[in-house]
Amino acid sequence: MRAGITVRDLAAQRPLASLVWHTSGSVGTVRAPMTAPKITLDDVRHVAKLAALSLTPDEEARMVRELGSILGLMESLAGLDVTDVPPTFHAVPLSAALRPDRVRPSTPRAELLQAAPAQEDGGFAVPKVMDGEA
Repeated sequence: MRAGITVRDLAAQRPLASLVWHTSGSVGTVRAPMTAPKITLDDVRHVAKLAALSLTPDEEARMVRELGSILGLMESLAGLDVTDVPPTFHAVPLSAALRPDRVRPSTPRAELLQAAPAQEDGGFAVPKVMDGEA
C-alpha cells in the first residue's frame, strides 16, 4: 500500500468495515487487514511511474505476482511472536565501522583548479541546474 494513503482513499477502495485500526505508541493508523489483496495492477503502475520505468503488460502482471508473493512472505512474519526479541539494527554486531576523523593536508586549491574545465571566483564553475536564487 502506498505511503500517505488516507482513510478516505481506503474507504473508496474497500468497505470501511474491513479496515483495521493499528497503533504504534501514541500514533494510530488505519490500514487494510492482511487478507486484503497484496498489490494491485494500479499499485504496480504507480510505482513504475514514480521510478520512471516503462513496463510491458506482461511485466506489469509479473510484478503484481512477484510483489504480491514478497508481501505474502512479510505477512507470514507478522504472525511470529517477537515479544522477547530485542530490537536490532544490524544482522551482525558492528564495531568501529568508520575510522576516526583526522585532519590531514589536502591538495592545494590552485592545483585542483588547473584541471577544471571552467573556473569562477576561485572555485569550479558548473552549469546551473535549478531555477531560482540560491
